Amino acid sequence: MAKLELLRHWALPVRVGLASAYTLAGRHARARPSHLAKSGPGWATALALGLMAVIVAMPIPSASCLRPGR
Repeated sequence: MAKLELLRHWALPVRVGLASAYTLAGRHARARPSHLAKSGPGWATALALGLMAVIVAMPIPSASCLRPGR
């Protein structure tokens, strides 16, 4: 990352601008919906991901077995 140096004349307005942007963002920020953030049973997620992996990987060997001679 490049070294950034500002003159004192510019540093104060930049700092005030960043602080006010941070304050404004804090006023408009919302809390994370708790019903989406709760951790459920890990086995259900693992099962769903495993099923998706099988569905994605299944056509690869099937295509070569179904078309012999190609």
